Amino acid sequence: MSVPATFVTNDSRMSHGKLHDDDLRVLAEAGRGEGRVVKPEELATLAEAAASTWRAAQADAARVLTPGGGMAQIIRRLRCEEGYTWRAVAAAVSRVDHPSGLKSWGSNQLLGKALCEAAAAELGEDADAAPWN
Repeated sequence: MSVPATFVTNDSRMSHGKLHDDDLRVLAEAGRGEGRVVKPEELATLAEAAASTWRAAQADAARVLTPGGGMAQIIRRLRCEEGYTWRAVAAAVSRVDHPSGLKSWGSNQLLGKALCEAAAAELGEDADAAPWN
């Protein structure tokens, strides 16, 4: 018996925002039932890797968002006004040459979420509520 592929995210812009090419690829693959099937014994390893990546994304986001540096407003505009997905936010910010030494994450969704959370916090807003998500 075949189990259908499921695409899981709580990024509200995936249904009505500005999607990055990688968003479109992932959605197309999920729609065709493609993608990696995870075995139960792999979940702990994947969870550890995701947690490590999340911590690195948060650290890089903190370096990019220096208080009063203006990046929070740019990220807010991309996400809230232009409707960028987390991947699209990450791709846009990763292309900028930051004196903070942000490594090129490309369109990494975790970096995009971390950037949005850090920007919202700097602006006194909630990244999980409208207009952020």
